[in-house]
Amino acid sequence: YKRTPRKDLHILGVGVEDKCMIVMARKALVVPFLSITLCEIYCPACAFLQHASNPILDSSRFSRQNVQGENDIVVSMSGGEIGLDKSSKQPGSNDINNDSKCPFSMTFTRNRIDVSSGKRNERIASQHPFSGLKAKLDRARLELKYKSQVNDGRFRWLDLDSVVKSEDRNNNLPLGGVEAMSAFWRAVSDLSEISEMEAVEGTERTLVLALPGVTQLTAIRMLEIYDWLVSGTLNGELGINDGSELPVVRATLDKDAPIPVIVLMADATSVQKSLTVSNPEKSLVVEERIKAWVRRVLVNLGICPFTKSDSWSGQGLADLNIPVARIAYHHSVASIHQIALLMADTWEAIHDMISAGPSGRDGVSSILLAAPGFDDYFSLWAGPVFAMLEASVGVAEAESLIGIVCFHPKYATPDGKSWPGFGHMHSVPRLRGWLDDNNVELSRQLTDEEVAAGGAWQRRTPHAVINVLRADQLAAAEGRRSSSSLYTRNIDKLIGKTRGVGSGKLAACLSKERQLGR
Repeated sequence: YKRTPRKDLHILGVGVEDKCMIVMARKALVVPFLSITLCEIYCPACAFLQHASNPILDSSRFSRQNVQGENDIVVSMSGGEIGLDKSSKQPGSNDINNDSKCPFSMTFTRNRIDVSSGKRNERIASQHPFSGLKAKLDRARLELKYKSQVNDGRFRWLDLDSVVKSEDRNNNLPLGGVEAMSAFWRAVSDLSEISEMEAVEGTERTLVLALPGVTQLTAIRMLEIYDWLVSGTLNGELGINDGSELPVVRATLDKDAPIPVIVLMADATSVQKSLTVSNPEKSLVVEERIKAWVRRVLVNLGICPFTKSDSWSGQGLADLNIPVARIAYHHSVASIHQIALLMADTWEAIHDMISAGPSGRDGVSSILLAAPGFDDYFSLWAGPVFAMLEASVGVAEAESLIGIVCFHPKYATPDGKSWPGFGHMHSVPRLRGWLDDNNVELSRQLTDEEVAAGGAWQRRTPHAVINVLRADQLAAAEGRRSSSSLYTRNIDKLIGKTRGVGSGKLAACLSKERQLGR
């Protein structure tokens, strides 16, 4: 830490236990939890550095058992590295713990996505002197090289001149990573869904995506996330290979190109056939269901103190320069076999939100994107899908812009036996600790299953939902509220013995919302 000072780290203490040096720090993160306690263990016997992260870890509770094992590499939060322990189960296997009969809690298995390390401030093409002239020459050269794709309309050049709207024009932030992520997943999705009429056996389709506004490292990392998805799909590790003919688009980087260029290829055997959601829900119906849930849970029960209607959020933060803005509702028709389509829909929604700005007539406060095709697949949704989203936010360098939160009809609260990843409800042990601190009587009345239910019902929506929030709004909300008091009140409102709605009624209300429009 002394060799590489980090402004976002606050050292809690350094100690020695079992002949291992222990460094504990608090890291500020622009994510739903906003910060996390990190613990690094250095073992002089094997000269091996281990990184452990646990949402319930603090200096008073630490013990050597927080490190998972000698061969584990838990997570490195720096340098763009995103990875989890080698000994974890395979992606998609994070089902509810077989030893637990609790319908509201779950042992999460952290999915590991390795991306290449490197410096984020690598120079991009648009930052070079005479960048305008260079861009024209680069484009002409590439269009000549990929002449057939240009003629077929399968050459895409991404102009990245957009910036994040800001009151201070000198403080605009580039949108390159967000736009590139959106364009990449849309290209993969488009190529994997060529119609059967276009798919001629033995015919190969190629789509070329030129990204002049991002670094080569960013392009490499995007491909690494996609390769993880392809590998997990083909190997059955994601739990979605049900014997259907799965789409596989091969993605490579043109190493000879003057700018980052991704080449996507698919032949007839890679084409997606009949894998879309059967009888997809209409967008307006899906939106009304999610709005009904927002009114019932967030507004009427007051679970979110900064949401006072189903159309606007951010209330109560004006003195912190956080304006009230609209909630943007989106609907993805992606099935579990179309994760690329889901990612494309999500990143396009994120791009639209950031481009619209946080205020004004078109300003957007947050996103609620529903994906009904994932309603019956909580393990896939909460595990691999959110692992990809988490990795993508880092690769797009969007941590300072957004945070992503997980909702699902079958949401289960983390049981505290593992780290679930970002965007999830606090663990049962943490919720129990907050109850003990704020309402001892309520804590005594509730079983662990009921505490888990109190967490789960805050995240159980009519459909699988990706909630995207602005990072500055998250930071302001965290500073304004006391998490321990808020979650104690929420659990009391939902399943408290005296004033709580109760799991039975909550389940009935959710079921009714899921049936709206049918």
